[in-house]
Amino acid sequence: MSKRFILIESNSGYVWGEAQAADIVSACRAVDRDISAEPREYEELGHDPRDTSGYYVVYDATDADLVASDGQNREVIAAVSALPVAGYVRSSAVIDGGY
Repeated sequence: MSKRFILIESNSGYVWGEAQAADIVSACRAVDRDISAEPREYEELGHDPRDTSGYYVVYDATDADLVASDGQNREVIAAVSALPVAGYVRSSAVIDGGY
């Protein structure tokens, strides 16, 4: 069963996107795929690292009646931040070895 997830990027504090997915990593992949075709790796984190490494805070918006169309709008960010946190995911570009 898929759920609706909304992502906030940790460094910017902005809503990065939303996706229907089976889990939080799949939601992050879907959002990133909409932004760029660059291959990425994903790591689900067991807790909020609270550092500047850059990661997604993933919120469960399955039961929320919320339109997250403007990711920089303070009211939208506050509404998303009030949702239950589903988890944390770090996303990084896949490096091909530089050949």
